[in-house]
Amino acid sequence: MQRLSIIVPLMGDLKRLEDTLVSVLENQPERSEVIVVLNQPYDDPYDLRGEVKFVEAPQGADLVDCFACGLMACGAPIVHVMAAGFEATSGWADAALARFDDSSVAAVAPLVVDRDNTDRILSAGLTYSSGGSIGRIAAGKRLAACVATDQSLCGPELTAAFYRREVLEAVESIRHIGSQLAVAAEMALLIGKAGYFSVLEPGCIITATPELLVTSDAWCEGVANERLFSRWRAASAGKGSWVAHAALVAMECLQSPLRPSILKRLAGRCWATLGPALPKTVVFTSHLATNRSEGVIRPAYFGSAEGRPAIQSRAAG
Repeated sequence: MQRLSIIVPLMGDLKRLEDTLVSVLENQPERSEVIVVLNQPYDDPYDLRGEVKFVEAPQGADLVDCFACGLMACGAPIVHVMAAGFEATSGWADAALARFDDSSVAAVAPLVVDRDNTDRILSAGLTYSSGGSIGRIAAGKRLAACVATDQSLCGPELTAAFYRREVLEAVESIRHIGSQLAVAAEMALLIGKAGYFSVLEPGCIITATPELLVTSDAWCEGVANERLFSRWRAASAGKGSWVAHAALVAMECLQSPLRPSILKRLAGRCWATLGPALPKTVVFTSHLATNRSEGVIRPAYFGSAEGRPAIQSRAAG
């Protein structure tokens, strides 16, 4: 079995982080390590330092930044990001890891299902149309109706994804303007451009609640999606992509009076077209860390004993 680094970013909700950690530690595959990326102080009240590596990200860092920080501390050829609040199921990683036996596979999308209704799919990965539309595969469909196909798959959600680390390091960096969906789509497009594939693995099941898949601010989405389309339109369908994109924007214009969020997205698209291009660049390479242990924190604020027995018994499985 391939060695695995599991990156769990803390995104502001400590209970979600601890629920995710419990699920991962209870079901942790052999030859794997767990890396928790902290964007705020965490006192490790359950004394998990022996089982978990803690890495510090800048305070307030978002999911993309935390993933990049975690990648610097990884020691395995396959990395798996599972955002706080998502939970692993028994054997969840085994089927995904097996897909990497094919050297052409660089990313695997799991099935994310509703924790309160495990027969309902929240996401089976992302699609990206020639017109620049990002969507979720099989969202809202029943699990039994899901057909394992990679034909429409662009790549996995960044909140729950498996990647071949050396391919991410070959990509080196990516532009980021506040939309994790746009970043995930561009990562998949770059992986495809490099000659690798993203695949769906329905045998890998992760649970979540619908609010965990709520995307970023609609204005940021509009900016990010428009800039993503401008960078990739030639690779998708040439002149045909402009026709498809015009139809997409026209549909949003028709819907905007009824949905204010779409109006904000349209404003973001206009800004991206007319405003200054100031995307942030996020680097994906462990080579930046000259000493990986330097990214591992041993904070003095570890040690609160509140609630420790309960979490320890849960984590021990």
